[in-house]
Amino acid sequence: MKIESIDDPRIRPYLSLRVRLTHHLEEEEGEVFVAESEKVVEELFRSDFEVVSFFALPHYVQKFQPKVPTYTAEPELMQKIVGFKMHQGVMALVRKPRQKPLSSGPAVVLNGLANAENVGAIVRNCAAFGVKNLIVDEKCSSPYLRRSVKVSRGAIFHINVFETADLKTTLIEGGYTILGADANPQAVPLKELKSITNYALIMGSEGAGMQSEIKELCHQLVTIPMQGGIDSLNASVANAVLLYALQGD
Repeated sequence: MKIESIDDPRIRPYLSLRVRLTHHLEEEEGEVFVAESEKVVEELFRSDFEVVSFFALPHYVQKFQPKVPTYTAEPELMQKIVGFKMHQGVMALVRKPRQKPLSSGPAVVLNGLANAENVGAIVRNCAAFGVKNLIVDEKCSSPYLRRSVKVSRGAIFHINVFETADLKTTLIEGGYTILGADANPQAVPLKELKSITNYALIMGSEGAGMQSEIKELCHQLVTIPMQGGIDSLNASVANAVLLYALQGD
């Protein structure tokens, strides 16, 4: 179905890139979110996530052959819809999955992380280093925010996201060895950390770090030693360094 106008109600969910930044959009049957870029959509179609609709430049329809309501537009109209030229011109509306219990093995925990790009990069880190569980509290930016989904390069479709309004209870009941990423020089230097398998690695907010009640749960606080007068790294970079080290031999 060809879209001729930016005001066509069938593509309203796709307009959020231009007019607002939201955690999710609502449909009658549950929450939905937007996946965009060729790589992300490829990963989507490799997953078991439910695709609600597909909206793209015509040649992508040939490539993906979606079996859902499909809308196309010419490049000029697509540019008006997304608001900038560099967009690849392929998007899908995706149903957010029902929450599943945490699986066995380690988890990354996001405690109040507000930056959508950091969240997306951490999702990708999890996939890269074999961590299947991502626990996010209610103050954290949603991993399903379209910017996070794009930065994750589609890794969001292969990670178990567990959203909780009671992070403290979730961590206690999970039976994890709880590690907290902390810039305090009194914390355990990363190279001295012993190999741990069933850990929960907590990443605090970009400015304030972990909440005090969450920090108190940690069995160990871990720091990355640095030089050159640098006392901290971007949250997603620090997370990658920590996950690499926690892989063990």
